Order: sequence, then structure tokens, then C-alpha cells
Amino acid sequence: MTPAIQAEGVSKWYGARASPMARLRAAWTNRPGSDGTWALRDVSFGAAAGECLGVVGANGSGKSTLLKVLGGIAAPAAGRVTAEGRVTAVLDLAAFFSREAPGRENAAVGARLMGFPACDIPSIVEEVRDFSGLGAAFEHPLQTYSAGMSLRLGFALATAKRPDVLLVDEVLSIGDASFERQCLERIRAYLKAGTAVVVASHDLRVIFQICSRVVCLAGGRVAAEGEPAAVIGQYLASQGASGAGGRLAPQGLKIPWIEKVSLEDGAGSPLDVLVSGAPLRAVIDWTSPEGAVQDAVFEILVHRQDGAFFMRQSSKGRLIRDGARPGPRRTALTVAHLTFPPGRYALTAALYDASGTFPYDSHAQGLLHWFTVQGEEANDPSEFRWEEVPREEKHQTPKGKHQTS
Repeated sequence: MTPAIQAEGVSKWYGARASPMARLRAAWTNRPGSDGTWALRDVSFGAAAGECLGVVGANGSGKSTLLKVLGGIAAPAAGRVTAEGRVTAVLDLAAFFSREAPGRENAAVGARLMGFPACDIPSIVEEVRDFSGLGAAFEHPLQTYSAGMSLRLGFALATAKRPDVLLVDEVLSIGDASFERQCLERIRAYLKAGTAVVVASHDLRVIFQICSRVVCLAGGRVAAEGEPAAVIGQYLASQGASGAGGRLAPQGLKIPWIEKVSLEDGAGSPLDVLVSGAPLRAVIDWTSPEGAVQDAVFEILVHRQDGAFFMRQSSKGRLIRDGARPGPRRTALTVAHLTFPPGRYALTAALYDASGTFPYDSHAQGLLHWFTVQGEEANDPSEFRWEEVPREEKHQTPKGKHQTS
């Protein structure tokens, strides 16, 4: 399949400040000076129409630079980028806005700068107003906006008309949960209509949800490329994350954090291979420092190895009380019988405040637990139950109210 956008041997050099003569010499010879750094080195990949490609990597790995080069915002020092049709980049959304102008005026000016004909501007501005959900604030100056409100305006403008290629850099992590869902729904709709999407993000949850293929950058080079589960697993391993979950506890933070996530059978024994229809328990080991929280909301998500989303269960409405009690804690989600088809799956976890919107610790932080499901898929609706269990004691099969999904 012919790529809708393709990078071939792309390299990008950022030079240190040099004399005018040195800059002229570098431009004339097409060779960078000796002072500076390679942000990208010989990067090659492509994304086809209707495909979502994720880009992951540590800070400084070259993700943002890559998207700027793909979007034509920065020129490569070597290599080339080719794209079919209109390319829209959702990068530093607020950089081109006037802080003194209201949202409506910024939307109109932005639409003109994006090359839309004058006759389409009024309808585009109304589409931006509706999608952004800014309400009366749409008529107010941007200097009164929060970061999340600016994000709403920028994303709504950049995606008001479906492009052939959409580039998204980390911006989804700024907005609230409801707007993130709204953005992801629009991206999925554009993918279904044939848009090629490239997403760079530290939020591995988003990468898992919408990407069919992932590229991992390290030191400006492609370190891995392939299906999401395999590449993300390699990336997490390179960052020191354990394949069974777990990470280093944050230092000096007065918020709770997750230590690891694991699976057990009904008797409390560790579990990596499950039979469809059998019971299981997802266990989250976490720690609450002195005076951290009053209540907490947990979330368990499961994705198949190919990135397909299979389960999301939240404890919201069934809060884990006494969250301020310091020390090691353990929270469990019991599933009466698993209803997944055979395959390889990744279990992830997250910890939120009592509202379920502010993340204390996210499943994007390397808390992956891999497991295999065997046997025929069970079709009966399952039952789920959340509860806190003693961390020091062997778990017993919990008793309590059930929620049927």
C-alpha cells in the first residue's frame, strides 16, 4: 500500500550559535558545523491512508522534531518527506494565536492561514465553536483562557475539515477526560474516512487505543518499529520498566503511586495463562504517602497484543475509602468469569483522585502485565467487583456487591 506520508532517510541538525560566515559556509556546503546536535538521524517510515502510526520515545528522542519535519514546519538537513494531499499538524497549538484577540477571531484568522477559501470561513468558525465547547468564552480574548481551553480551540480548528494527513504531538494530554474522548472519536472517524494519522505521545494508553503500528525513537534514530504491544514493551524495557509491571516510586511527591499490577486466580495464586470463562483477579499494589488523598478511583484496562481495546473498568462510584492512610495498599478487581477470545493481552492500571479525572499515577507509566487467554470465548455477561484487601495477607475470594456489565 502506497504511504500517504513517508519519511526517507530524514536527519535534522540543530547547530549552536555560530558566526555569520560559519552559517553561510554551512548553508553553501550543506554540511552542519561542528557545534550542535543531531535531533534526527536517518529516520525512515511511512503511514498509509486510514492508518494510525504512533511515535514513542523518551524526552529528547526526537518525537516533536520529527512531526515538525513531517509537517513542513522544520526543514530536514538530509533526506526527504513526501505526502499525498493536505497535511494538518496539531503541534504547538497556541503558538500562532493572538492572545489579545477573542477565540472567534483567532479561529477565522487561523482558517485563512490554513488556506481555506473565504466562502468556507464562516462555517468553519461555527464548527470550531461547536466542537471546542467553549461557550461564551469563544468571544473572549485568549489571554483569559486556560491551557486546556487553548487546546480545545486549537484542536477544533486544526481538525475542522478532514485532512489527508493529520499529525498530532502530545496535545491530547493537556485537555480534560471528556474532551480527550471527543478528540479520539474525531481521530477515529477521520481514520475510517481514509486519513493517515501520526501521533507522538508519552501517553501509552492513547497509543494503544488508536494506533495500529508504532515507531520508537531513541537518540533521534528509529530503535524499533512494529505492532504496538511489541514496540511499547521494548520501549518500556529500555526505560527500566519490568515486563510484569512496576516502576520506581516518585520522589518527594505527596500523591499516591502504583507499584505494580498483577493477575491472580480465584485462590490468590499468580496467573499468566487464563482459560476463557474462568474467574480472575486484577491486583494493584500501591502506596499512599502521609496526607496524600482522602479517596481514590482506580481503573483497569485490557488491550490485545494487536492494540485492540477489550475492557475498561473503573471503581468510580465504588470509592476506595480512607485513602489518606499512609503505607502500602492493595486494591483488587474481581472478574467472575473472563469473556475474552484466545490471544495475548496487556493489563494496565491507573489511579485517580475521587472525581476520577485527575490522574495521580497512570497506566502510561509502564505498568504492563502480559497474560495469555486460552480456550473458547465465553459469551455470558461477566460480573465485576472492586475492593481493598490486606496487603500483608494472602487474598481470599472477596464477598460483596456485584456490578453486571
